[in-house]
Amino acid sequence: MFFSLERLLELSLLSIGIQPVVGNVNSQENSIELCLPHGCCHIFCESVSATSQGVSFSGVGVTTNGPIRVISNPQEFNSRINGDAFPPVMSYFQPDKATTSGMSFVIGQRERWKQLVADANFIGIVGVRVRSSDNHIWDALQNTKAKLVYCSGQDGGREFLEWKQKVRPASDDKIFDGYFNESFDGLCAELNIK
Repeated sequence: MFFSLERLLELSLLSIGIQPVVGNVNSQENSIELCLPHGCCHIFCESVSATSQGVSFSGVGVTTNGPIRVISNPQEFNSRINGDAFPPVMSYFQPDKATTSGMSFVIGQRERWKQLVADANFIGIVGVRVRSSDNHIWDALQNTKAKLVYCSGQDGGREFLEWKQKVRPASDDKIFDGYFNESFDGLCAELNIK
């Protein structure tokens, strides 16, 4: 599992013929499940939409739920993002990770994240800093039996080491001090990716 830059990961997978699946488990050949516990910029809640001139609300505490739709077509995405008053289904980058649109989807993905982390043997964490307020991410990682392989530069590595020593002192987790491009071969070896 990798956790960062979800849309870029999805586009990269598509470019090499792997079909990412969002929101459900799919066992089709050449497919892979993406778990999005913070949502993603191209997912929209279909239960509500409005033009920016047609709706007004303070934004504080307002949420929507209902069916979601993944929009991969760039023209359709641009139309939706520029013409709809409601944001995509994704959490804000703030300590409480508030989510305005599609909260039920985000909650479901967070539950799926916990299950995937609990079931994994190896977990690659690339480009993600340890943030104590993100307990929906780090609590599951703290409690997993999987080996964690961490790569997010020297500062991130020091933070991860402090976290690991506090909550997973007996684990055999591996920390790469470099960034992804410098650590790619080592990451693949540690995660048994050929």
